[in-house]
Amino acid sequence: MLLKWLRRWSILAREYASTQSTAANVRPRHNGTTALWRPNARGALTLQARCNMLLNKQFKYYLGVFLAATLALGATAAFALKAGDGVSNLKLRDAEDEPANIPDLGRKVLAVFYTDPDVKDQNEALRDALKAANLDKESYRGLGVVNMKDTWKPDFAIRKVVRDKIAKFKAVILTDPGYILRDAWRLGDCDDKDVVIIIGKDSKVKFIKMGKVGSGEFASITALIQEEMKK
Repeated sequence: MLLKWLRRWSILAREYASTQSTAANVRPRHNGTTALWRPNARGALTLQARCNMLLNKQFKYYLGVFLAATLALGATAAFALKAGDGVSNLKLRDAEDEPANIPDLGRKVLAVFYTDPDVKDQNEALRDALKAANLDKESYRGLGVVNMKDTWKPDFAIRKVVRDKIAKFKAVILTDPGYILRDAWRLGDCDDKDVVIIIGKDSKVKFIKMGKVGSGEFASITALIQEEMKK
């Protein structure tokens, strides 16, 4: 939406610039020639003045909208979840669409993957790296939460895939049908993102990445989890 406003603003600016040219101030005569359009005896406004008034009104409107959107984005960023923030448990849904809490929150170190199904493989390499690290299950748990609201795929189809993965990999996968986790944990826009959140035993965030994690970060994330597991 903001991009649309900016594009409209750009168009208005170009239209305003065009009114400054001589061509913008001409009008046709009945004999086929042209002449500059100047105020008449009644004080009628010139074409340029009319354009200026219209553009000034629209400029003020779009400027107000732009500033409001900027302030809203700034406020969202200021309150977004970050390392050091605490998180609380939530009532999500399991693969059978039954109520389910996040297991072991506050007891073990958690690696939570909050995933839009449209980009389900975005951080698959990190999942594989954490599995390969053979982290002690007594102190660590990895789990997925499917962001069902940001995909076009139907809920029943998503839950079928989740059930299959749980059976195959013995994994813990929950579902979020309505931005429950996103809003409660202040994640902001999660569309087309596989959000990675590492949470310590104290229920505080140790690492968060909104989207793809580079392979160069795998070692440091694994080391962070291992360090938190010792506490």
